[in-house]
Amino acid sequence: DNAKKQPWYAKTLFVITADHTGPNQSLKSQKIDEFRVPILFFTGDGKLKGVNGQLTTQLDILPMILQYVDEKEHKFLFGKNTSSTCHRFNLSYRNSIYHYMDTTYYAMYNGEKIFGLYTYQNDPNLKENKGNDPSLSKVKDEILDRILTRLSTYNHAMIHDQLIPTVQANDFK
Repeated sequence: DNAKKQPWYAKTLFVITADHTGPNQSLKSQKIDEFRVPILFFTGDGKLKGVNGQLTTQLDILPMILQYVDEKEHKFLFGKNTSSTCHRFNLSYRNSIYHYMDTTYYAMYNGEKIFGLYTYQNDPNLKENKGNDPSLSKVKDEILDRILTRLSTYNHAMIHDQLIPTVQANDFK
């Protein structure tokens, strides 16, 4: 309540999230829930309302903040804002496996091949591996291309010190 009385409160965008996933202790937990982390955006003036059910990652936080403050300068960012029309997906690395998720598929990639492919909306406990289904070979190829492109882009940016845009001292004036 004390913060609400401060002059900065109404002009503040609060972002609350977990820093990583963890085991879900809920009795209703599903396997796919191990990859979900909530992100909450809240403004002191109450302008942000509702729920956005888009697939979103922590990489999307900065682009969404820049969208909210109406920053139009294009920057190299891995994340996407909520108005982005490009294919949304998440790629994370856990237990020596890359985990890919888009709005339809969850895939597991071991650095050599996709060995798990699931339609998690219909199979949230990830019991039906469709990785060997020949009718999904094009889907697997598209997912593999997205994974390899993201990894290549990330590695190139890291090697050439281009992961984060250079910030000049006068940018803060």
